[in-house]
Amino acid sequence: MKNKVFILFLSLFLVLSLFGCVNNGIEEITSDNTGSGSAPTFDTVPSPTDSSAQADAEPECFSITQNGSTYSYYIYNRDGSLAENIDGCTERPEICVTDSDLVRVTIGDETYYYDLESRSFTDTFTGVLDENGTLMVLCDGPTLVICDMFDENGFYKVLDDFSYSLTDGEGSPFVSCEFIDGGGSVRCIYNSTDGERLECFNITNGTKYVTVADWRNQKELLGGDEKEAVRSFLMGYMGTVDYNTGLEYVYEITGSLEINGERYYHCECYYRMMEEDGSEELISAAQFVLGEEYSERYDCRENDDMELVVYTENNMI
Repeated sequence: MKNKVFILFLSLFLVLSLFGCVNNGIEEITSDNTGSGSAPTFDTVPSPTDSSAQADAEPECFSITQNGSTYSYYIYNRDGSLAENIDGCTERPEICVTDSDLVRVTIGDETYYYDLESRSFTDTFTGVLDENGTLMVLCDGPTLVICDMFDENGFYKVLDDFSYSLTDGEGSPFVSCEFIDGGGSVRCIYNSTDGERLECFNITNGTKYVTVADWRNQKELLGGDEKEAVRSFLMGYMGTVDYNTGLEYVYEITGSLEINGERYYHCECYYRMMEEDGSEELISAAQFVLGEEYSERYDCRENDDMELVVYTENNMI
């Protein structure tokens, strides 16, 4: 009888202990919905050397709670201290941590940043599309502006020379814009009067180009007559011999591709080098793209990702 009572008591004790552990865990991670606006707290700050803690480090830089019909959000420093608490937002904020250790806060069209390293806030900006380090790209009417978010006297570049006319009406013509090429360029998709267009810009000199992903798989091979027509045009336009070197030109038309709704022909020009044993070697001399009517020529290259980069600055033939 004593053994049964002891076992019953021990089982009851274990159930109550387990319930207490689960209940404590729920209280620690549940957002405060009482409307008090008190900031959620963290009992411990993960150690930078703890790999499991590093995986959870980003969510601890901010939190969002809903209080009835409004939202509150909290931004935390790496040591767990509170950097900012904003209450009464009628729209749920979009918050993330960038690769550069910046907390990005967006509410509607307005965005600002908090630097976790220097513990400093930026001003609030409208129309931010993307960021890379402390540089951001934002839309300002029919233009793109690239500038330093922390330094108003720092880098500043306006891009307003697009290859196609932007749509004129309510709302922004820019669908999206993101930094590419390690931050050296931006890739922009915008609505033009002829439809949606894609164009890239070097942020230093404003050079325009188009990146066509996976050219080799997307290009369309040309038929014999069409291919020969392009080659004949090149032989008539560029000739068959480089008179500076005396070397013979060889043209290869690798295919056609539709870019921004227009047809282009990808062409490669080689020097024919004859070896002493009678064999020949082809050395690349030029690579470019011709417009459909052959009246426009665009320089192009393949980048490190083997994508075809077509410069859309117009070179009239």
